[in-house]
Amino acid sequence: VTYLGSEAFGGCKQLLALDNKREINLTSLDSIPSYAFSGCTSIKSFVLSFNLQQIDTDAFKGCTSRTSVTLPESLTDIPYGAFNDTPWYNNLKWIDNIKYINNVAMESKWESTVLNFREGTLAIADNFYHNDYSVSQVNIPSSVNYIGSGALSCLQCATVALPSSLKRIGISAFAASNLTSIA
Repeated sequence: VTYLGSEAFGGCKQLLALDNKREINLTSLDSIPSYAFSGCTSIKSFVLSFNLQQIDTDAFKGCTSRTSVTLPESLTDIPYGAFNDTPWYNNLKWIDNIKYINNVAMESKWESTVLNFREGTLAIADNFYHNDYSVSQVNIPSSVNYIGSGALSCLQCATVALPSSLKRIGISAFAASNLTSIA
């Protein structure tokens, strides 16, 4: 299989691989669409392609048997929510109030007032920031090449310095913010 549509197996709680294992081989896919395996609670593991380029919203949400994930380092298009409600994602460590998958900043804690992205961050996920209006300073490292849709909306800071490495800015990335200048 080289293509999956949205919700292809969403909600299939008892889904197992053909060999009756709790592992699904997805190495032929270069993207995983929205809700593709959402709610598939029996699958423990997915084998992903090292050529994987994109995982969409809620693709693996609620896969409660999933305890580990290995993603290619090159994967930078991962939206917030792709792995929500999975033990693996819930157990990821917070680093300076930011949760990362590889080099992608996935979400921030509500109480954050300063966002200091770690050096080596390649992307800021879609809907990264939870619109709580408390962030007054954002420090984006020179390694970031993508800021996702809605990623930094509702910021309170007046200025954000965008790195020269930045190639793509998503829809409404800074919407409803107090920005007055971009450095």
